Amino acid sequence: EMKRRYIISLKAHYATDWNEFLQLLEPEHIDYFVFSKKRFYPEVLANESNKTFAPLNELVATLTDKPLESYVYKKLPSKVDLTVAPYMVYKDDMSAVVDVKKLKNWLDGKQ
Repeated sequence: EMKRRYIISLKAHYATDWNEFLQLLEPEHIDYFVFSKKRFYPEVLANESNKTFAPLNELVATLTDKPLESYVYKKLPSKVDLTVAPYMVYKDDMSAVVDVKKLKNWLDGKQ
């Protein structure tokens, strides 16, 4: 179960599409997701698969081989502004927190 949940977390962390992100987290009843800013530094991203639980190295290598700007984390606003992005409830120099339910409502309102 821990491995299954870790895989979901990795896939969500490196998602390139908000709908994909939601499809991973909603069935797990996850309310908030924390992104680590450090994991999106180019030099860290390039070596991420070497730092992971060994059986998942190939998965992580596949998840982290995208252009930097394609990840949903990089699409987050630079600061918290609940009128623009009500789903991003916290952001500092280390992390960003996304409210999964608010993200779904925001996406539903845009489509």
